[in-house]
Amino acid sequence: MRFLFHSFPRKPRFDEEPYNNAQRGLKILESMAAHGLVLVPEGQTWTENTAPPQTVEIEQKRMCFTDLAPSELLKHANFFGGCALQYEHTVLINAGGMPAIYIPERFVNVIGAEDIGSSVVGRLAEIEAILENLHSLEHNTPQSADGNLLPLLQQVRGEVKTDFGDLITGLLALSSFFYPLDSWRYTHPVGYYYQREWKLTNWAKIGGKKLAEKLNDNEIQELLSVDQPFFSKSYLAGNSITRAHGSEIIRQTHGEHPLAWAKAVIVPDNYVADAQHILSNHKINVPVIGLTAFATSAEKPDAVMSLAEKELEAEPQVKQLIDVMPKITQQLEHSHQTELRWVIVRWRNTIPSEVTLHDMKLVPFTKIDGKVVPNEFSSIIDAARQCNRSCTLLYGATQDRHPGVWMWREEGAELYQTVVPAYALGLGR
Repeated sequence: MRFLFHSFPRKPRFDEEPYNNAQRGLKILESMAAHGLVLVPEGQTWTENTAPPQTVEIEQKRMCFTDLAPSELLKHANFFGGCALQYEHTVLINAGGMPAIYIPERFVNVIGAEDIGSSVVGRLAEIEAILENLHSLEHNTPQSADGNLLPLLQQVRGEVKTDFGDLITGLLALSSFFYPLDSWRYTHPVGYYYQREWKLTNWAKIGGKKLAEKLNDNEIQELLSVDQPFFSKSYLAGNSITRAHGSEIIRQTHGEHPLAWAKAVIVPDNYVADAQHILSNHKINVPVIGLTAFATSAEKPDAVMSLAEKELEAEPQVKQLIDVMPKITQQLEHSHQTELRWVIVRWRNTIPSEVTLHDMKLVPFTKIDGKVVPNEFSSIIDAARQCNRSCTLLYGATQDRHPGVWMWREEGAELYQTVVPAYALGLGR
């Protein structure tokens, strides 16, 4: 059986002050319980393969959920946070939720019709602009004006009785579910599609009334206190409105707090009592479950290390690689900001202090004890562990001379192996 999970909080960026991620998760849960579900704004940009290229930016205000089997949650938490809300699909549908509409955007070296997705987004934006003009003409033209104009607008409308403004709203609501099929930087081809994302947006209505409403000043300040670097940033090109000021909130669905409809609230095991206390204070009766309850038997030994502990362990490992391989400093520093996949790479005869990304080759997979291990890891910690295991068992390699880089000799050559963010090799956007 599958459910929809909203995981939080995302991991802190490398350039932010370190803080306890689980504690921040509890602050977010407290805010949800006190006020409701926040729909965070974001700008999605689509570039059409024209001369010159045409760019369309879509404003979306949404809360994102992922369709997962319970056994998949722990791996998902490595990227998206150790706290989560768990919902039945029907509950989200009743609140206006829908699956994301995935659209490919591949406008580099176009050889076929692969830019159709960006073209569709572009045409919808133009239709919206035409409807905006018609809406303005219909509502701002005085009855005493040119007698041919209003009949002409009625002729344009034909049998459609819906107001032009409502047609515009429908297009904006549709576009709020658009999402890229993948990312050249962050995912494999069609990588986002396999995340099976659902969205709860600010366009849903019940009985003709929008569920979402604007935040008040106190709620805006509370968002900034939870994550000031994230919520203080603007989200649309050429617009200074911050994420905090642009956010909207769903306070109730069907007369109840939206958390009351959740099947469960999930938090790291050590914080179950804290989460229960938060929900009890706000009279929300929902089970609270420890994260490792969702682990498979193979995952349970590693689950002893909390997500916060993994993050704290990762930072010195990244700094160690920067010291050893200074010529890829920029890519390694950026790795904490983008929550990337990590991969194992190999090269020959270039000492680590001189190596560049052009020298490195991706190791397709490793095979230990007859078992093939794919070269894709959710953290530098997991990637380094597998790199160490394969290098020591298969090649007798050591990292004595260059911490974080394993070296061995083979057929007169020096071979080196380490880990880097996948995007650095052009495996993501």
